[in-house]
Amino acid sequence: MSSAPVSRIHEIEWFRRAREDPPGYRHLATEALRTELDESRRGLLHAVIARAALELHDMDQALAHAEAAATSEVGTRPPLAEPQLRARVVALHSLVLMRMGELAGAANALVIDEALDDHALGLIASQRSAVLYCGGELAAALEAANEAVSRLGPDQPVDRARALNNRAIIRLYLGGSAEGLADFVEAEALMRAEGLPFLAADVAHNRGMMLARQGDLPAAIDTFARAEEELAGLGAPIDVQLVARAEVLALAGLVEDVVDLLPTVIARLDAAGLTATADEARLTLAIAQLELGDPDAAATAARARETFVATGRSGWSAIAHDVEIQATIQALGPSAVDPGRAADVAEALERAGMQVFSGPSWLRVAACARAAGDEDGAISALARVRRSGGGVIERLLAYEATARYRVLLGDDLGARRRAERGLQLLERHRTLFQATELRVRASAWGDGLASILVEVAGDDPRELFAAAERWRATALSGLASPPVTDVELSRLLADYRSAYAGLASAVRDDLATTEATDRLTHAERAVAGCLRRRSWADGSLRRPPDVPAADIEFGATGLIEFVAVGPQLCAVVAAGGMWQRIPIGPVVHVQRMIAATMASLRQLAAGLDGPAARLLATSARAQLDRLARAVAEPLQEAVQDVAELVIVPVGSLHSVPWTRLFGRPVSLAPSAAMWASAGRGVTASGPRRVVVVAGPGRAGAAAEAAAVAATHQGAELCLGAAATVEATAALCEGAGLLHIASHAQFRRANPLFSHLVLADGPLTGFDLERLRDPPTAIVLSACSTGQVAERSAGEPLGLTSLLLSSGTTAVIASILPLPDDAAAPRMVALHHRLRASSSVGEALLAVTSSDDDDPAELAVSCALACFGRADWRLLV
Repeated sequence: MSSAPVSRIHEIEWFRRAREDPPGYRHLATEALRTELDESRRGLLHAVIARAALELHDMDQALAHAEAAATSEVGTRPPLAEPQLRARVVALHSLVLMRMGELAGAANALVIDEALDDHALGLIASQRSAVLYCGGELAAALEAANEAVSRLGPDQPVDRARALNNRAIIRLYLGGSAEGLADFVEAEALMRAEGLPFLAADVAHNRGMMLARQGDLPAAIDTFARAEEELAGLGAPIDVQLVARAEVLALAGLVEDVVDLLPTVIARLDAAGLTATADEARLTLAIAQLELGDPDAAATAARARETFVATGRSGWSAIAHDVEIQATIQALGPSAVDPGRAADVAEALERAGMQVFSGPSWLRVAACARAAGDEDGAISALARVRRSGGGVIERLLAYEATARYRVLLGDDLGARRRAERGLQLLERHRTLFQATELRVRASAWGDGLASILVEVAGDDPRELFAAAERWRATALSGLASPPVTDVELSRLLADYRSAYAGLASAVRDDLATTEATDRLTHAERAVAGCLRRRSWADGSLRRPPDVPAADIEFGATGLIEFVAVGPQLCAVVAAGGMWQRIPIGPVVHVQRMIAATMASLRQLAAGLDGPAARLLATSARAQLDRLARAVAEPLQEAVQDVAELVIVPVGSLHSVPWTRLFGRPVSLAPSAAMWASAGRGVTASGPRRVVVVAGPGRAGAAAEAAAVAATHQGAELCLGAAATVEATAALCEGAGLLHIASHAQFRRANPLFSHLVLADGPLTGFDLERLRDPPTAIVLSACSTGQVAERSAGEPLGLTSLLLSSGTTAVIASILPLPDDAAAPRMVALHHRLRASSSVGEALLAVTSSDDDDPAELAVSCALACFGRADWRLLV
């Protein structure tokens, strides 16, 4: 482009096109401004620079030139007879002030004079709708947006597209998802037709937010990725778009990703002067922190609220206040919040038109009122929840509100029916997600409905069992995994292993690791993003037949299924043909005991020795005894006549040494239905292959593997450089028994990246869920392979639950770090017992019941657990 003086019409075109090439047009306008003397043309050049600087997040320059343009002839004098152009300059000045968080100034800048024509008035109305939206006045914002769309017809495609985009964003929070999505689609099509890829990509990104609100997370994530790639390719900063993406990640339950992403984005937005967007990002960060139980959530929300109040953003300040209330409820329970205060916040959200936030807020008001004994207040609050419209999430919320309303009216049957309908809706919707983690995380949308089923189950233990089972591990049942021939995923996993090896090499050679760490992070995101962006075709997710709770037969095995009924923990016990409901105590007290006990055991497993280790072992044994008295002893009488137990835990009870506490074979299962389904592998038709693999870097792994292989005739042994991920996966197919001795890592933030270390890198959960015919039984001689993360109340996700859901019958794994020297002899002894036809549970009990005076021996005896079917036997 030439910077020579040009005609006025070219300067107008620069202004219109400045968003497409901000650096180029800023340069052109800056050069032209140096020689231009005409006041009206100078005003236009100032507007070009302001528009370009705004897109480049240079807010100081944007404001200075927007003010210069607004006070020039272009912005104030009718002789130019270009009302649309003057309206654009006025709107630009308002937009810059709005982005900087100065809402009063942004509103005051929207001067309307009688010289403006219908088109110009539409431009002003479009910007007014944006200012009102930013302030949280959504009802008024929608009116302004409707006016803008009505004034800006198809003959003004770009301006109409912007007005449609504004209206769609407003509808996003008002709950009008179908109408909003149509607005986004039309706006993007108009921008594409006009050859404006930057604006089209920006609209497409906004459309991703609407898709997420409708519940279509894969389509939303895919839309975000494509739009961000396009924007980055055009050289545009994408921090504003990243804030929108973070909001959707939080909605999807991927809160660890939000906490990882937003702090640096907020810092960049603050530095650029984009105060309004930075405050919205802080609010999303607070929501993510809340989901993670981070005590800083309330402080983050309070900081955002303070700024929202100072800048007149009443709707957004109400959202932040609501997050503070949630943090109080999470820490202290609903009785700690005054129902009147909670109702004030819900009212403020409703007045602002923040329907997607006001509904959950009214549910919290009902909970606080009920905790205060005000059932009439609770009923009134539930009646305020919107009953129709919106996407899947809003419909689920309506089902929950209606069900809770029925509970308070004493109509338990009606409550049960509505909760069940909501869960059925979510089940159908969730099966479209190809990514296991999305299906598991989306289960949290149904936790409120599931808790209602538990609440109205009554005193009959069978009914409570059926209610608890209804929402246990349903996202994990019958996973339809990406096929092993998935070329894209195979390539990305290979890249991930290569990046992992590169970082390991840099650390080993004491080299700089920043570049290697960044490469590994990028590879991880590529793997996760590949599956998050995919949906199954309708009906293609193959699920096994449901196993109704009433049809599960336990036989000689006793069942203990733990259930949280409100703040209280209880157990449903089925043993010897009898069913009982046995109270345990407050959930929070049990959680604290478990946390203290497991912390002591983890310290022991770290390899302490000498007096400190013996003292710690004494403390750990005392804590184990205390835990046994609190959780196991109340159940011992009910299960005294059964030789084996199946335990279905909840929450932190997944990481408890149950075999030690009960002194008999124990099966741990994500759900009783999954335990029953795994029974198909208990009586195999004949002997199958035994495979033994040793990973690198762990002292004694190869010797352990060789000794284990020697106990089984014809065992296939894979060691050293041959023990790659691909080779191990091939050996796993159709094996009867697999033993892997290696290093391992549990990844709580994304359990699918939990892995066993092999010769060429990590064997991850992504690799394991791609097996067509997984081993019937697996022994994982590695640290923490039995740990799970439980975001939803009934969806434990880790290597063991992935294997069980994929078809493995039994897995022996460790819920703690595993001391190598103490573990290896027990692993060999375990296989000798399996070879002698002991069941998995019997063999594990025998090798973990030795004298545990030695601290390391105590750690190992508490670490190993059986997941799945403890009654599996190796046929020889």
